[in-house]
Amino acid sequence: MKKITLLASLLLTTLTVSAQNYYTFTKSTATYTDLTGATSLTNNTIWDFDFFGPIASPFNIDIFGQTYNTINFEDDYFYLESSTNANLYSELFPAYAYIMDRNVSGIGNGVSPISYKVEGTSGNRILKMEVKNAGLEMEFDATGTTNLFLNYQIWFYEADKSIEYRYGNHNVTNVASLNDEGVSYIFLSYEDSNNVKGGFIDGTITSPTYTEVTNPTSNPTNLNALPAPNTVYRFALNPLAVKDQEKIEFSMFPNPTNDVLNLTFPEAVNKPYSVYDLMGREVLKGSLNNITQAQINVSTLQKGSYILRIAGSTQKFVKN
Repeated sequence: MKKITLLASLLLTTLTVSAQNYYTFTKSTATYTDLTGATSLTNNTIWDFDFFGPIASPFNIDIFGQTYNTINFEDDYFYLESSTNANLYSELFPAYAYIMDRNVSGIGNGVSPISYKVEGTSGNRILKMEVKNAGLEMEFDATGTTNLFLNYQIWFYEADKSIEYRYGNHNVTNVASLNDEGVSYIFLSYEDSNNVKGGFIDGTITSPTYTEVTNPTSNPTNLNALPAPNTVYRFALNPLAVKDQEKIEFSMFPNPTNDVLNLTFPEAVNKPYSVYDLMGREVLKGSLNNITQAQINVSTLQKGSYILRIAGSTQKFVKN
């Protein structure tokens, strides 16, 4: 099975649906057009288990309130990284598929380019990533052929930080052809040293829904197909959720602690807080009501490591 770290992390744990989705999901249609004048990542090579990048993004990309500025393609998918935080990355899957170049002769140039293009002026640019004419490894492993193919693009909008998955022509009629799990997942996600969060397309292709999860009670329903050509899935920022992602500066002591965490803030804070164990289960919660200092009683917690979350900020502490 392929190395798709965040998908495995999200699906092999139990899941908790987020109270407030970070993105608002919509489905629409628009004529799909191959990129022209794009910059190739693959440089006409025949690719399969390969890595391409990194490339610097022309503008900062926001995924679940985290900022990324570097783009890579590895084996089957695009992922983003931060040059200032080595533990932060995001994976993007318009299709959870094991893909490859359709030139299987090993001779000559590749026929399935991976490329990108920037359009628009500063402040209103769109970064477009494209996988074109990709074959499927599951078919090749079974029959030695690459008759199946797919095309898709990912668009990142600078102005409003929205993201679109755009689907081109494909001839995949059985999701068992996509991967060795025989399922279809469509998602975007991020992970750092303390958090994992993902947004999944759920339900069916004809009536898709959108679900966001962190760590942790049911996996998303397997989709029954890939989206039809000319489908657009748009993930637009939800203003209410974005507000909840606000970074809050705070100091926390003592750490480790036996019974009480003392918190101090540079300015008054009016936010809820939650404490999670390292399995992602919420074990304490409360509210900070317009205060610059606070105490959280953690005496009832078992010994171990925990995460305190206030809005979009987290810190780890140890309970003795």
